[in-house]
Amino acid sequence: MDNTKYIGVKFYGEGSSGYELKKAENILNSSKVNSDNLNINDIIEFYNITLYFNNDIRLTDWSDETFQDYKNISKKLETSIARYFKSINDGDFQYLYSQCEVNCKSDFWCLVDKYKVYDSLSNETIENVLRNNGFDLCHIMKNKNTVAKFSDIIIESLKTSSIGAEILVGQLIHKTGNYEKNKLYFPKSLTQSDKEIMIENFIDSDTVNYNSLTLISQFKKTSELCISPKIQLKAKRKFEAWRKSFFESNEGMRHGVKIEFSREQEEVISSDYKKGITLLSYSLLWLEENVDYPTILNNFMYVFEYIDLHFRSAFVVTPYQERPLLDSFKAKGKKDYNTGFGFDSRQMVFRGQMHLYYEFLKSKNINLEDVFKWFFEEYAVQEFNVSGFLFSPQSKEASFLDKCTTLNRELDGILKQYKYLVEDGVIDRGLVEMTSNSVAFKDLPSFLENKYAYPTDKCSMLIYLLFSGKSQLRFIAGFGKDYKDFFSILSNEQITLDSIQRHDRESIDLLINSKCLSVGQDETLKLDVNKTRVLRELYNSGVLCVLHRKAYKSTIESMVNDGELIFQSSLLSSYEQDYMDFVLNDHFANGPKLRNRYMHGTQPASDKEDEHMKDYMEILKIMVLIIMKINEELCLKYTQIE
Repeated sequence: MDNTKYIGVKFYGEGSSGYELKKAENILNSSKVNSDNLNINDIIEFYNITLYFNNDIRLTDWSDETFQDYKNISKKLETSIARYFKSINDGDFQYLYSQCEVNCKSDFWCLVDKYKVYDSLSNETIENVLRNNGFDLCHIMKNKNTVAKFSDIIIESLKTSSIGAEILVGQLIHKTGNYEKNKLYFPKSLTQSDKEIMIENFIDSDTVNYNSLTLISQFKKTSELCISPKIQLKAKRKFEAWRKSFFESNEGMRHGVKIEFSREQEEVISSDYKKGITLLSYSLLWLEENVDYPTILNNFMYVFEYIDLHFRSAFVVTPYQERPLLDSFKAKGKKDYNTGFGFDSRQMVFRGQMHLYYEFLKSKNINLEDVFKWFFEEYAVQEFNVSGFLFSPQSKEASFLDKCTTLNRELDGILKQYKYLVEDGVIDRGLVEMTSNSVAFKDLPSFLENKYAYPTDKCSMLIYLLFSGKSQLRFIAGFGKDYKDFFSILSNEQITLDSIQRHDRESIDLLINSKCLSVGQDETLKLDVNKTRVLRELYNSGVLCVLHRKAYKSTIESMVNDGELIFQSSLLSSYEQDYMDFVLNDHFANGPKLRNRYMHGTQPASDKEDEHMKDYMEILKIMVLIIMKINEELCLKYTQIE
């Protein structure tokens, strides 16, 4: 075979099997499988063919007998592969590797490892291979035994090659990308000091990936890697210098938010989107007429939409959110909160709303923290007979630095008081004062049994098939261009069971057996209205607030019994817990860590009032959300009792 034109069979898994299996079928039916005149690329092609059959992946038009015949031939190919690789020696190794096609090199090293070819190789041979093919280092490092055999050589190559530091950063820091598709094995003798030196050299290089600089500066240490604060600061400063220089000479892509309060506007809310800018306008007349404390808090729900009508926060990232293509270009660390273009845009909106509303209330001589105090010390007592909450607002004249520090402390105190209220039925001030540790957001309990319902993996598959634009069912009967998902197709078109292709039948059967679909007398597929409404809500929000969905009680209970949903109870949903940890705590590498910063004295200098003001707006947002969630608990608890 002419290796320069090699386009042989490649194993890509089940999702891309059809075209490759057609090529494999031609080979299995040819004399090539019995040939003695095979080169290295032929053997690697045989290996890829065997992977399909070892994973029971087949073409739909193969009969069971045909499939078994091909499996038997595949077993014979494995014998040929083993014989070939066991015959490789140190003398012909470099020549054989030089004949490998690019897309065969990773498989080549996999087979070297599998058949222990490394035992026949000298250090000099591996050094020559790496010297001439430095970018192939990552192929070698996918194989544990080969790495162990040549650890000293691999360490030296990691330190000296241009790709070594990129491999280290890609494997140990990045969350996505080519390096995560296959685990790479680093030599055990590669020390933490070695890794830090490699990363510092990477930062200093002219070819550094600037996306990686942000991840390095935010990296949280692991058992595999620890980066000193000095090196992280160097990465941060280099990124900031690059960004400043870049935007001085490039306009970039227009993206932002414009928020205003309009005296001429009659409707409460008006929105528009023009040339990358989200435009939001709110009626100043409405806001001026509604400055009582209850309405001020309600405005965050009904006007600014911090939560939906089921008290689910709009701040959070949920698992099924479709992401724009732009997100795929954003580097993500292994311990990052899953932010993206949409998340960043929403954060700009919520932050802008809070800032503008805060200044508006200030102009009316209203301190938002006084509204918080009223909720806990007056409203909770009058409405629910819940006493014992204490909240101490900072003065309006205090600096934003002092406001951040105080509000963090007060937030911590409110969470402790709430926890004791749920656990003991009362807030014991003495017990609160004796408790020094902060309460983890995941440990905040609920008065309510089975408050949230979360989808299991089984349910997630149903959601994917019905509502994801990436589901293969979206393209049934050629409707992919007309509808965004399979649910939309079924809602608007007549699809019969006998029109379903064989390769889609398994997915359709799953939806039928899970009672998402039924088959009419005319073979038409029909959606189960209640169940698909529940699934669509899960697709949009990631969680059900069960007590707000009493109309679907029987459907939800049936889904729990079928292993599609699980109940959990807590003040915050799991997505809200993650968001709180992202903003306040040192839980995610890319979070602002506002509670840690202001409680441990690592906040910006006192003269950076703009930064403190921005942080204060974030903490105000968190405090508003906590009040809304506690209010929901109290309302539902006492409504249930009544």
